[in-house]
Amino acid sequence: MFHLGQTIYFEIKQIDADKNFTSELRSRTVGNHVRARIKAARGQMRTVAEDGHQAILLVMNNLDGLQLFGTEQTDFVAAMYGQWEVEYDENSRMVDSYHGENRAFRPGANHNFSGVGFILRTRTVPAITVYENIHARWPIKTLPAGFDVVRFETADAQP
Repeated sequence: MFHLGQTIYFEIKQIDADKNFTSELRSRTVGNHVRARIKAARGQMRTVAEDGHQAILLVMNNLDGLQLFGTEQTDFVAAMYGQWEVEYDENSRMVDSYHGENRAFRPGANHNFSGVGFILRTRTVPAITVYENIHARWPIKTLPAGFDVVRFETADAQP
């Protein structure tokens, strides 16, 4: 896509099947669906970023009629920046919380992704939400009308 003098590349990955999504069982690890799509798109994103362009991965949920199983905002945040972890002291008081394990994006890792987003099917036109990668080599500057960009301010996750 060419927008305001910049070329933006999009890669679309679908979620079509999951052994944990049946009529009897609906369980998952938060972020796994999105994290798997990030891993699958790394090569394409690297090629685009090396040419100096923004690269955005879009995920489409064909698994769940409500388009929620594995593609809620918490899934994108957990996949990109890590699962939310909480530390408690010996008196069961919370002492710290942070994005921890299973993060796809951090300084120097997957910085070729400008963002990762979700295509929501609606009755009229698709709604697209893109979550920015704060570590991107080519950050999202602007996207055309119809794209909702979620910007983050987060401290680096715990090591």
